[in-house]
Amino acid sequence: MLRIMIGIFCYLLLSVAVAATFKVNNEIILNNTSTTQANLYILKNRSTNSLWLQHEPKHPSASAGWSSQLGSGHVSAIWMLKPHFYLKCQVANEKGMFVDVSCKKNIEVKILAICKMPKLASQSSYWVVENQKKLDLIKILAARGFEICNDPQRNHKSVIIN
Repeated sequence: MLRIMIGIFCYLLLSVAVAATFKVNNEIILNNTSTTQANLYILKNRSTNSLWLQHEPKHPSASAGWSSQLGSGHVSAIWMLKPHFYLKCQVANEKGMFVDVSCKKNIEVKILAICKMPKLASQSSYWVVENQKKLDLIKILAARGFEICNDPQRNHKSVIIN
């Protein structure tokens, strides 16, 4: 019974979001507008395979790229301050090599409206939640200082993570 109640609670909280500022094609571009705006992005793996979200700086300097695994049906949440942040989607083949796949076919991206956030969120971009079951998402976000808005007067668009 508790699991059903948690599921309903998550569904209701995930039904609120803000206007999209991302683009998903072969790669994902977070904060794709010319103005820098902080957003909490939820990424859900819709494929049957584990995916790797690979970030390679468009203009490499001293900073290296990185990757984050996202299991089938799992979600991750990333707090993003940087404009035009690119992610590629990859799978590991039989030889252990990473191969690019279409993000559009495999990843669902949503933005959650945030009413309250921790101090760290004003200073940097970071993974808030990585590779978790969607039922655990809201609980983990709350434990890390993020409060999801549930105010229909703010004209937020619906977000449903299936």
